[in-house]
Amino acid sequence: MRRRWIIRGIFMLPILLCVVGWGWSGMQATTFYYSLDGRWMACGHGQGVVYVQLAWDGRIPVGRRIPVGWLCLVSPVNPIRFWPTDQHNLNDYNLLGFYYCHNHYVSSYEYTPEASRASSYSLGVPYWFLIAVFSWVLFIVWRKTRPKLHPPSAFPVEIAAATNLKQTRGR
Repeated sequence: MRRRWIIRGIFMLPILLCVVGWGWSGMQATTFYYSLDGRWMACGHGQGVVYVQLAWDGRIPVGRRIPVGWLCLVSPVNPIRFWPTDQHNLNDYNLLGFYYCHNHYVSSYEYTPEASRASSYSLGVPYWFLIAVFSWVLFIVWRKTRPKLHPPSAFPVEIAAATNLKQTRGR
């Protein structure tokens, strides 16, 4: 019994983390960057969306250089928004909070052949979808970890009633 609840608890944890992350993303946008050799990767969340971004330039799209190594940026969301919006930019593809973006951009600071090839890819998934997927997985796990019924001893009351009926007929 304890093992069953440990397994169920492990599968409840991602749902809890997504609900807390969704609440936090409506008020604070958080992004973790990792940069090395002019390439960087970002993972973060904001306004109800979890996103991953990959780029081949040493700059964040707003123009600031990313130092080599890790960087964490936290900024308030203004206005507070918990539901993702479909922003229609030229290179964005949005639907119900999902988005994909591929940008080619040239640095406004200097023009070099490397800067002309700079690009970034972004992929975002809304929290509501993650919660739905993890809930479906929890439902499957819950069904698989419930105790199995042993047919001969499943309903002893009915078996006892049948034996009493045979005894009364035999009289």
